[in-house]
Amino acid sequence: MKLVAETIAALGAPEFMRTMGEESSPSAVIARWHHSGAEIDIGAPDTVRVAMSLQTGQHVCVPTGKAVGRANIKVGSVSVMPACERTKVVIRGQADILQIFLRETFLDAAVEGQFACLALLNSHDSELQAAAMQLFVAATRGDPDDSLLLESGARRIAARVLDRGEPQPPGPARGGLARNCAQGV
Repeated sequence: MKLVAETIAALGAPEFMRTMGEESSPSAVIARWHHSGAEIDIGAPDTVRVAMSLQTGQHVCVPTGKAVGRANIKVGSVSVMPACERTKVVIRGQADILQIFLRETFLDAAVEGQFACLALLNSHDSELQAAAMQLFVAATRGDPDDSLLLESGARRIAARVLDRGEPQPPGPARGGLARNCAQGV
């Protein structure tokens, strides 16, 4: 994956890296980096990148369109960068980050259709956190069933990120004053 190579060029060698799928063309890569800050400018890849902070304290700036997203990252914060979008990130301070790179072809197969997602910065979505931790554990353990855990964790992320990108129909209005109370106002 070109995105993994560009990330290694920007951040240095990861603490660990595990691939999922064929070695020559992996469907996913799970890696962990420790670094003291970086400026990353990566071209538009064919890979969705999910990053989870394993440490509190770094400050991150991400230009998105005409705006700049800024966040003070806490442990467990999850960010998603969609495929085919240039990634520019400035990280200030010590960072311990788990990054999951998912190839678009894998994501299309995982959701049985065309996969698309929106950028997400500094989320505390518990399902994304749980799926990322599942991948982290499976990538570092070395047990015989880890390939199944990797596959199911990557599919969990695909399903959750896709769910977050779909607009939700409005629900019925709740709360406020009762009709008979509102009339007397």
